[in-house]
Amino acid sequence: MAKRTTEGRTAASRQPLTEKEKEAIHKVFDNEIKKCVKMEIGKIRNKMCTNKTLRNLVSYARRVKQVSNHLNYIIDSRPTINTQDDPVEKQKPDKWLEGISDDENTSTLQSSSFQSGHRQYWDNEDTASIEKRFASFNSCPSKYEIRSIFNATHELSAILAKEGFSRCYEKVKGLMKRKKKR
Repeated sequence: MAKRTTEGRTAASRQPLTEKEKEAIHKVFDNEIKKCVKMEIGKIRNKMCTNKTLRNLVSYARRVKQVSNHLNYIIDSRPTINTQDDPVEKQKPDKWLEGISDDENTSTLQSSSFQSGHRQYWDNEDTASIEKRFASFNSCPSKYEIRSIFNATHELSAILAKEGFSRCYEKVKGLMKRKKKR
């Protein structure tokens, strides 16, 4: 039985993957390849231990990396599935949002930013009103509290009606986050 030297290990770990090793990779990682799932080195090493051919490579970090690179190459080179030909009808978000009930007097995202899909900037007067009312809070109030505060004054209820609760809630959250950073 011949002893392995460090030179032998280095030479063995620098060899390219053989066809037999590549076939074993396809066999062992078939599910991941089909699902186009990339894996971490540790998980790859564990799965390599389940195959006789790949088990011999586990002791060499460089060889495990070669297997990982080859696996990622296979996954990346797979043709992507064209989802436009999928017979399942896709609902657009605005369509399924229309079905949400107005249980708690919530306005269902009818602000102009939602309808246009582009970022809409807040009116400076509206921003000042919201900042003034929420200046006394150190942390973000609950949704229920925010809704109550907006409904309490005529000015904020007008903003709520114009922008919708979701957008107002996000505005208050953003204000609180900026306040916390200072």
